[in-house]
Amino acid sequence: MQSEKLRSDPKFLYRLMFGSLSLAGGYMRFGPPQLRALPVPGASEAEKKEVSDLVLRCGREAEDMDELQERVEELARQLYLRQ
Repeated sequence: MQSEKLRSDPKFLYRLMFGSLSLAGGYMRFGPPQLRALPVPGASEAEKKEVSDLVLRCGREAEDMDELQERVEELARQLYLRQ
């Protein structure tokens, strides 16, 4: 059930773990304390490099930002769902 919810709602994990930190207007508080609390799935060196390369491209290629962010989110989702 929860893995199905994670597939359909990318914010599900955040809400599950940090729902009490939600801010007005639907904003979510997300900083170092929340990042440290997230479980990190095991990733191969190739997967780590792919994510890292995409994140670096996000900083350089503003015109492709939405597409790059979607790809990073999809890779992260795949890592979490295979656990």
